[in-house]
Amino acid sequence: MFELRPDTADALATQAADYAHVERAIIFLSQQWKQQPSVEEIAAAVGLSESHLAAVFRRWAGLTPKALLQALTLDH
Repeated sequence: MFELRPDTADALATQAADYAHVERAIIFLSQQWKQQPSVEEIAAAVGLSESHLAAVFRRWAGLTPKALLQALTLDH
């Protein structure tokens, strides 16, 4: 049977948690775009600091939460 090394398992767990935070942020923004939430409000909604949210979001989505909010606003 295949077993992950502890450091690999930790890295995968972190990536999964980061993915879940980004998913929650995208859902939040999709639902709240009319209210134009601040980065502080977005971070609070997903349980991260503003700086951590920005870094994780940029790594997974390729843009900042505010940039996605602007795109959603323009799209609607």
